Amino acid sequence: MLEIDNDLRDIFISALRYSLYRKTYVFEETISYIMNNQRILDERTARVMLKDVENRMTEGNLQGFEFNILEEFRNVLKELLGE
Repeated sequence: MLEIDNDLRDIFISALRYSLYRKTYVFEETISYIMNNQRILDERTARVMLKDVENRMTEGNLQGFEFNILEEFRNVLKELLGE
């Protein structure tokens, strides 16, 4: 079984960052996978992802469904962080 360590968490951060700027299925698939596997997130990882998601949301140029997905993911991350 794959160990959940900081290296793996950094790979998930990288995957999220890549997907945030793609206009393909990878955007929704990546966020969905992370939301369905929240056990991989520690506080550091969740904070980095939250910052990246909020930055992307403020940059604009998102379609409605993209904004909705990011808003839901942001809420999940905030809940995990107790915010």
